[in-house]
Amino acid sequence: MNYEVELVEVESRPLAAVKRATTFADLGRTIRSLLDEVYAFLRAASDSAPVKQTGHNIVLYFDSGATIQAGVEVGSTFKSVGPIESASTPFGRAAHTLHIGPYSGLSAAHKATREWCAREGRELKEPCWEVYGDWDADESKLRTDVYYLVAGS
Repeated sequence: MNYEVELVEVESRPLAAVKRATTFADLGRTIRSLLDEVYAFLRAASDSAPVKQTGHNIVLYFDSGATIQAGVEVGSTFKSVGPIESASTPFGRAAHTLHIGPYSGLSAAHKATREWCAREGRELKEPCWEVYGDWDADESKLRTDVYYLVAGS
């Protein structure tokens, strides 16, 4: 797949999320497990402290991917409960590319974005993150937006 990378200004998005260490081999399993925890929390959220899903699943990568934070966009911040944190995506300038297709191919989108940043002299900051579009059983139609926070203007 040919990736087009562009600089964009991103706004912070509130998340209900769980953060955990992982390995590349366990990444998919870890993401699913963390999202299961978040969705169980969202289903159990009471009327007295409503936390409602307003958007997509998002995974943030820290420590070169050794730690991830998987979450779901929600309408507002909230008081963290157990492992479920009130978190947010970064804001500012980011390199962005779009990946269409199976999640197993996302490493190519990350590689293309890092290479573009190196060519353009853009210093990467942590975290990088993925925003997963609506689910489709046809993996060739899956949409994932990949973002890398960059330093400076």
